[in-house]
Amino acid sequence: MMEMDAQNKSFKWHNTAFCLIMLVIIGHIADHYSGSYGWAKYLFVLTYAVDYPLLFFITGLGSKDIVSSERLDFGKIFPWFAASAVLDLFRFIVQAAGGSDVSFKLFDQRNVSWLFLAFFVIMLAAWAVHRINPWYVMAISVILALAAGYDTTVGAGYALSRILVYFPVFYLGYLTDADYLEELMEKKTAKIVSFIILVFYAVCSYFNLSWMYKYRSLFTSNKSYGMFEGKDFLWGMQYRAMYLCILLIVGAALICIVPGKKIRFLSDIGSRWKTVYFWHLPFLTLLMTKTPLGNVFFSHGGARAVICSVLVAIVFCLIFSLKPFKAVTDLLFGLPLKTQGEQGGTDED
Repeated sequence: MMEMDAQNKSFKWHNTAFCLIMLVIIGHIADHYSGSYGWAKYLFVLTYAVDYPLLFFITGLGSKDIVSSERLDFGKIFPWFAASAVLDLFRFIVQAAGGSDVSFKLFDQRNVSWLFLAFFVIMLAAWAVHRINPWYVMAISVILALAAGYDTTVGAGYALSRILVYFPVFYLGYLTDADYLEELMEKKTAKIVSFIILVFYAVCSYFNLSWMYKYRSLFTSNKSYGMFEGKDFLWGMQYRAMYLCILLIVGAALICIVPGKKIRFLSDIGSRWKTVYFWHLPFLTLLMTKTPLGNVFFSHGGARAVICSVLVAIVFCLIFSLKPFKAVTDLLFGLPLKTQGEQGGTDED
């Protein structure tokens, strides 16, 4: 996350991170029930459009010192790799303890650990090309993101598809002047337009839900165009380009309406989004599959299920941002491996 100037304490990016981790949790709930319920399909389309991509964008905003460093500061990048491996092991232990028939697979990208692995690879790649003209890097990375889907071997394995698709999003964040962007987004007109955009997207998604859910793999970015049939396979590049345009517009609108002032509890949770992300899914899976609460909360559909999804996300954010849970991720992201300067990388960064 971004460090805040002591004299101009904008909490916009912490507040944005809180919104995104909320969307991630709600999206995981929706994903679990989307095969059976229309409300879950709708939430899936709304949340997956921006949640993960914007996490890459705002992390890119805060990674300028890492990416532009003359020497590779591996000590600030390696913890992402370590966190991915530990999260795989942790989820396996929780699922096995809950009675699930599971086998341990390191870097199994059906798990949420893919995000940390992707950050590790993307940061390394961004550092490797930081001396090259940024326009060339951006252009080539976008072309690779669009063309990669035609290779049916590029999918969820080792998060390769997501790395290729989300690299230009991270890199755009790296290139963006956060202060200038925030200044633009604090204008009243920008906020009004952004609100209209978000409402328009929500309405369009509702009335085109069947079509948008059909192409949901574009939102998860973890599959090749091979899952499309006939002409859709040939049009895969155009579909992904359209998704990236939706991401750019809707994502900018979401960031714009997020306030820059400190919001009690919420800003703090946003600063600890890695902690919440690390802990949430194993326990959320147990809640939905191994307890009767899952059916009580979510299986009745409609507004009740949507409200319950939001409430569960809030409770999980509050619980898993507490200091005992944060201590574990601080340990992971503060591993004593450094190549220059002081080691950082805790959630407060």
